Amino acid sequence: MLPLRSRAHFFLSHLSSNSLHLTPCLAARNLKSCNGLRSYSSHPKISGIPEYLATCFSFWPNFLSLSEQRLLLTAALQRMDSLDSPRAQRKRSKLKPVHSDEIQDIFAPDALYDFAEGHFDGVIHHYREMHLTSWPGLTGLPEIIQRILSLCPSKDVQTHLLHLSSRGDILPHVDNVGASGSWILGVSLGDQRLLRMEAVDDSSRTEPFELLLPSGSVYLQRDHARYKYKHSILRVPGPGGGQQRLSVMLRVRPAFPLHRSVSDQ
Repeated sequence: MLPLRSRAHFFLSHLSSNSLHLTPCLAARNLKSCNGLRSYSSHPKISGIPEYLATCFSFWPNFLSLSEQRLLLTAALQRMDSLDSPRAQRKRSKLKPVHSDEIQDIFAPDALYDFAEGHFDGVIHHYREMHLTSWPGLTGLPEIIQRILSLCPSKDVQTHLLHLSSRGDILPHVDNVGASGSWILGVSLGDQRLLRMEAVDDSSRTEPFELLLPSGSVYLQRDHARYKYKHSILRVPGPGGGQQRLSVMLRVRPAFPLHRSVSDQ
Protein backbone atom coordinates (compact mmCIF):
# COMPACT_ATOMS: atom_id res chain seq x y z
CA MET A 1 0.00 0.00 0.00
CA LEU A 2 1.28 3.49 -0.79
CA PRO A 3 1.99 5.85 2.17
CA LEU A 4 -0.56 8.38 3.29
CA ARG A 5 -0.09 12.04 2.57
CA SER A 6 -1.67 15.02 4.25
CA ARG A 7 -4.79 16.65 2.82
CA ALA A 8 -4.68 20.36 2.06
CA HIS A 9 -7.30 23.05 1.65
CA PHE A 10 -7.60 24.36 -1.86
CA PHE A 11 -8.23 28.09 -2.27
CA LEU A 12 -9.58 29.04 -5.68
CA SER A 13 -8.73 32.69 -5.10
CA HIS A 14 -5.02 31.84 -5.24
CA LEU A 15 -5.21 30.12 -8.63
CA SER A 16 -4.30 31.57 -12.00
CA SER A 17 -5.86 30.66 -15.33
CA ASN A 18 -3.07 28.15 -15.97
CA SER A 19 -3.86 24.46 -15.97
CA LEU A 20 -3.70 22.73 -12.60
CA HIS A 21 -2.85 19.04 -12.31
CA LEU A 22 -4.15 17.94 -8.91
CA THR A 23 -1.62 16.88 -6.32
CA PRO A 24 -1.72 13.13 -5.67
CA CYS A 25 -2.99 12.05 -2.27
CA LEU A 26 -4.00 8.67 -0.85
CA ALA A 27 -6.05 7.68 2.16
CA ALA A 28 -6.58 4.19 3.51
CA ARG A 29 -10.33 4.12 3.82
CA ASN A 30 -13.09 2.52 1.81
CA LEU A 31 -15.10 4.65 -0.60
CA LYS A 32 -18.80 5.17 -0.07
CA SER A 33 -21.22 6.29 -2.78
CA CYS A 34 -22.79 9.68 -2.31
CA ASN A 35 -26.45 10.06 -3.17
CA GLY A 36 -27.31 13.42 -1.65
CA LEU A 37 -26.25 16.93 -0.82
CA ARG A 38 -26.26 16.30 2.92
CA SER A 39 -22.99 14.35 2.67
CA TYR A 40 -20.96 17.49 2.02
CA SER A 41 -19.64 20.22 4.26
CA SER A 42 -20.17 23.91 3.52
CA HIS A 43 -16.45 24.28 2.75
CA PRO A 44 -15.57 21.52 0.27
CA LYS A 45 -11.90 20.78 -0.34
CA ILE A 46 -9.91 18.61 -2.66
CA SER A 47 -9.30 15.18 -1.23
CA GLY A 48 -6.67 14.45 -3.88
CA ILE A 49 -6.28 11.69 -6.40
CA PRO A 50 -4.11 8.57 -6.53
CA GLU A 51 -0.68 9.13 -7.99
CA TYR A 52 -1.35 7.07 -11.08
CA LEU A 53 -4.18 9.50 -11.97
CA ALA A 54 -2.18 12.68 -11.50
CA THR A 55 -1.73 13.18 -15.25
CA CYS A 56 -5.33 12.28 -16.10
CA PHE A 57 -7.16 15.28 -14.67
CA SER A 58 -6.57 18.96 -15.50
CA PHE A 59 -8.32 22.08 -14.24
CA TRP A 60 -8.42 25.70 -15.45
CA PRO A 61 -10.25 27.64 -12.69
CA ASN A 62 -10.48 31.03 -14.47
CA PHE A 63 -10.40 30.11 -18.12
CA LEU A 64 -13.21 32.41 -19.29
CA SER A 65 -13.66 36.07 -18.41
CA LEU A 66 -17.07 37.26 -17.22
CA SER A 67 -17.86 38.78 -20.62
CA GLU A 68 -16.91 35.50 -22.34
CA GLN A 69 -19.04 33.53 -19.90
CA ARG A 70 -22.04 35.75 -20.57
CA LEU A 71 -21.68 35.44 -24.33
CA LEU A 72 -21.23 31.65 -24.25
CA LEU A 73 -24.17 31.21 -21.84
CA THR A 74 -26.40 33.46 -23.97
CA ALA A 75 -25.56 31.40 -27.06
CA ALA A 76 -26.16 28.07 -25.30
CA LEU A 77 -29.51 29.19 -23.87
CA GLN A 78 -30.56 30.53 -27.27
CA ARG A 79 -30.11 27.07 -28.75
CA MET A 80 -31.73 25.24 -25.84
CA ASP A 81 -34.67 27.62 -25.49
CA SER A 82 -35.72 26.96 -29.08
CA LEU A 83 -36.52 23.36 -28.07
CA ASP A 84 -38.80 24.30 -25.18
CA SER A 85 -42.58 24.24 -25.49
CA PRO A 86 -44.33 27.25 -27.11
CA ARG A 87 -45.93 27.92 -23.73
CA ALA A 88 -42.56 28.23 -21.96
CA GLN A 89 -41.20 30.39 -24.78
CA ARG A 90 -44.20 32.75 -24.55
CA LYS A 91 -43.73 33.12 -20.80
CA ARG A 92 -40.05 33.96 -21.17
CA SER A 93 -40.81 36.49 -23.90
CA LYS A 94 -42.77 38.54 -21.35
CA LEU A 95 -39.78 38.95 -19.02
CA LYS A 96 -38.34 42.44 -18.75
CA PRO A 97 -34.63 42.67 -19.63
CA VAL A 98 -32.30 42.80 -16.62
CA HIS A 99 -29.39 45.18 -17.02
CA SER A 100 -26.74 43.54 -14.91
CA ASP A 101 -23.28 42.00 -15.17
CA GLU A 102 -24.25 39.04 -12.98
CA ILE A 103 -24.06 35.70 -14.78
CA GLN A 104 -27.20 34.41 -13.02
CA ASP A 105 -29.29 37.26 -14.45
CA ILE A 106 -29.04 35.69 -17.91
CA PHE A 107 -31.17 32.76 -16.73
CA ALA A 108 -34.94 33.07 -16.50
CA PRO A 109 -36.65 31.81 -13.31
CA ASP A 110 -36.84 28.02 -12.95
CA ALA A 111 -40.59 27.96 -13.54
CA LEU A 112 -40.17 29.37 -17.06
CA TYR A 113 -38.13 26.41 -18.35
CA ASP A 114 -39.28 22.91 -19.27
CA PHE A 115 -37.00 21.09 -16.85
CA ALA A 116 -37.32 17.30 -16.79
CA GLU A 117 -37.72 15.73 -13.35
CA GLY A 118 -35.29 12.90 -13.94
CA HIS A 119 -33.18 11.14 -16.57
CA PHE A 120 -34.13 7.63 -17.71
CA ASP A 121 -31.17 6.16 -15.80
CA GLY A 122 -31.84 8.10 -12.59
CA VAL A 123 -28.52 9.99 -12.69
CA ILE A 124 -29.64 13.53 -13.60
CA HIS A 125 -32.44 15.42 -11.85
CA HIS A 126 -34.22 18.69 -12.78
CA TYR A 127 -32.47 19.38 -16.07
CA ARG A 128 -32.68 20.21 -19.78
CA GLU A 129 -30.22 18.87 -22.34
CA MET A 130 -29.43 18.86 -26.02
CA HIS A 131 -26.74 17.66 -28.40
CA LEU A 132 -25.42 20.70 -30.24
CA THR A 133 -24.60 20.61 -33.94
CA SER A 134 -23.93 24.33 -34.48
CA TRP A 135 -23.57 27.54 -32.47
CA PRO A 136 -25.52 30.73 -33.23
CA GLY A 137 -23.68 33.41 -35.16
CA LEU A 138 -22.94 35.83 -32.32
CA THR A 139 -20.04 38.27 -32.64
CA GLY A 140 -17.02 37.09 -30.64
CA LEU A 141 -18.36 33.58 -30.06
CA PRO A 142 -16.12 31.72 -32.57
CA GLU A 143 -13.01 32.97 -30.79
CA ILE A 144 -14.29 31.63 -27.46
CA ILE A 145 -15.16 28.26 -28.98
CA GLN A 146 -11.71 28.00 -30.55
CA ARG A 147 -10.03 28.72 -27.21
CA ILE A 148 -12.03 25.92 -25.61
CA LEU A 149 -11.31 23.52 -28.48
CA SER A 150 -7.59 24.23 -28.06
CA LEU A 151 -7.76 22.38 -24.71
CA CYS A 152 -9.19 19.21 -26.27
CA PRO A 153 -6.72 16.32 -26.65
CA SER A 154 -8.16 15.45 -30.09
CA LYS A 155 -10.20 17.14 -32.80
CA ASP A 156 -13.19 14.89 -33.53
CA VAL A 157 -15.50 16.22 -30.82
CA GLN A 158 -19.20 16.21 -30.05
CA THR A 159 -20.86 18.93 -27.96
CA HIS A 160 -23.56 18.45 -25.38
CA LEU A 161 -25.37 21.16 -23.39
CA LEU A 162 -26.77 20.39 -19.94
CA HIS A 163 -28.82 22.94 -18.01
CA LEU A 164 -29.50 22.21 -14.33
CA SER A 165 -32.26 23.98 -12.42
CA SER A 166 -31.59 25.47 -9.00
CA ARG A 167 -32.54 22.02 -7.61
CA GLY A 168 -30.62 20.02 -10.20
CA ASP A 169 -27.96 17.45 -9.37
CA ILE A 170 -25.97 14.82 -11.23
CA LEU A 171 -25.37 11.70 -9.14
CA PRO A 172 -22.27 9.44 -9.34
CA HIS A 173 -21.82 7.76 -12.72
CA VAL A 174 -19.38 6.87 -15.47
CA ASP A 175 -20.42 8.22 -18.86
CA ASN A 176 -21.53 5.58 -21.34
CA VAL A 177 -18.33 4.26 -22.92
CA GLY A 178 -20.21 3.45 -26.11
CA ALA A 179 -21.28 7.07 -26.60
CA SER A 180 -17.98 8.88 -26.07
CA GLY A 181 -14.29 8.08 -26.03
CA SER A 182 -11.32 8.45 -23.71
CA TRP A 183 -11.70 12.07 -22.55
CA ILE A 184 -14.38 14.53 -21.38
CA LEU A 185 -14.00 18.30 -21.12
CA GLY A 186 -16.51 20.41 -19.17
CA VAL A 187 -17.07 24.19 -19.17
CA SER A 188 -19.03 25.47 -16.15
CA LEU A 189 -21.38 28.46 -16.46
CA GLY A 190 -23.60 29.88 -13.73
CA ASP A 191 -23.85 28.45 -10.24
CA GLN A 192 -20.70 27.13 -8.59
CA ARG A 193 -21.06 23.37 -8.05
CA LEU A 194 -19.04 20.62 -6.46
CA LEU A 195 -17.38 17.97 -8.60
CA ARG A 196 -16.84 14.75 -6.68
CA MET A 197 -14.95 11.79 -8.11
CA GLU A 198 -14.71 8.37 -6.52
CA ALA A 199 -13.23 5.10 -7.68
CA VAL A 200 -15.53 2.63 -9.41
CA ASP A 201 -13.80 -0.25 -7.62
CA ASP A 202 -14.32 0.07 -3.85
CA SER A 203 -11.50 -2.39 -3.22
CA SER A 204 -8.98 0.15 -4.54
CA ARG A 205 -9.27 2.02 -1.20
CA THR A 206 -8.39 5.29 -2.92
CA GLU A 207 -9.60 8.57 -1.49
CA PRO A 208 -12.32 10.44 -3.44
CA PHE A 209 -11.59 14.01 -4.36
CA GLU A 210 -13.82 17.06 -4.42
CA LEU A 211 -13.34 20.22 -6.45
CA LEU A 212 -15.34 23.44 -6.62
CA LEU A 213 -16.26 24.39 -10.19
CA PRO A 214 -16.77 28.17 -10.39
CA SER A 215 -18.39 29.77 -13.40
CA GLY A 216 -15.86 30.13 -16.21
CA SER A 217 -13.79 27.14 -15.13
CA VAL A 218 -12.89 24.17 -17.33
CA TYR A 219 -11.89 20.64 -16.34
CA LEU A 220 -10.64 17.67 -18.34
CA GLN A 221 -10.97 13.97 -17.42
CA ARG A 222 -9.09 11.45 -19.50
CA ASP A 223 -8.03 7.80 -19.49
CA HIS A 224 -8.12 6.43 -15.88
CA ALA A 225 -10.01 9.48 -14.60
CA ARG A 226 -12.56 8.90 -17.37
CA TYR A 227 -13.10 5.14 -17.01
CA LYS A 228 -12.11 4.24 -13.44
CA TYR A 229 -13.80 7.05 -11.53
CA LYS A 230 -17.47 7.89 -11.07
CA HIS A 231 -18.16 11.62 -11.07
CA SER A 232 -21.04 13.69 -9.74
CA ILE A 233 -22.01 17.38 -9.86
CA LEU A 234 -23.71 18.53 -6.65
CA ARG A 235 -25.08 21.69 -5.14
CA VAL A 236 -22.87 23.46 -2.61
CA PRO A 237 -24.53 23.92 0.80
CA GLY A 238 -24.82 27.37 2.28
CA PRO A 239 -25.23 30.91 0.89
CA GLY A 240 -24.89 31.20 -2.88
CA GLY A 241 -25.67 27.55 -3.60
CA GLY A 242 -28.69 26.21 -5.40
CA GLN A 243 -28.85 28.42 -8.49
CA GLN A 244 -28.99 27.43 -12.14
CA ARG A 245 -25.96 26.00 -13.92
CA LEU A 246 -25.27 25.21 -17.56
CA SER A 247 -22.35 23.09 -18.67
CA VAL A 248 -20.87 22.79 -22.15
CA MET A 249 -19.51 19.26 -22.46
CA LEU A 250 -17.10 18.27 -25.21
CA ARG A 251 -16.24 14.62 -25.81
CA VAL A 252 -14.21 12.71 -28.33
CA ARG A 253 -16.38 10.55 -30.56
CA PRO A 254 -16.05 6.82 -29.86
CA ALA A 255 -14.40 4.58 -32.43
CA PHE A 256 -17.47 2.32 -32.44
CA PRO A 257 -20.48 4.36 -31.25
CA LEU A 258 -23.57 2.74 -29.79
CA HIS A 259 -26.98 4.15 -30.69
CA ARG A 260 -28.24 4.95 -27.21
CA SER A 261 -28.48 7.91 -24.83
CA VAL A 262 -25.74 8.80 -22.39
CA SER A 263 -25.75 10.20 -18.88
CA ASP A 264 -23.88 13.47 -19.35
CA GLN A 265 -22.99 16.44 -17.28
